[in-house]
Amino acid sequence: MPARVTAQLPDDAVRLVLSFLDDIDLRTMASVSSALYERARHVQRHTMHIPAQTDARRPRRRRRQSSAARSRA
Repeated sequence: MPARVTAQLPDDAVRLVLSFLDDIDLRTMASVSSALYERARHVQRHTMHIPAQTDARRPRRRRRQSSAARSRA
């Protein structure tokens, strides 16, 4: 069975978020924690590959045929 991947924020990020939550009740803090967890899971599941701009503009080069392949054609 593969290991379960968990969504975890770095400790510094958690401390920063908690520093803003000093004056909030426990229910609101739990709601914020749940929302952050869901966002982290969403990002984990939806990884996108965005090619560099130069790669997207560059046309693909055609491979040259070898002289042996040209003579057979």
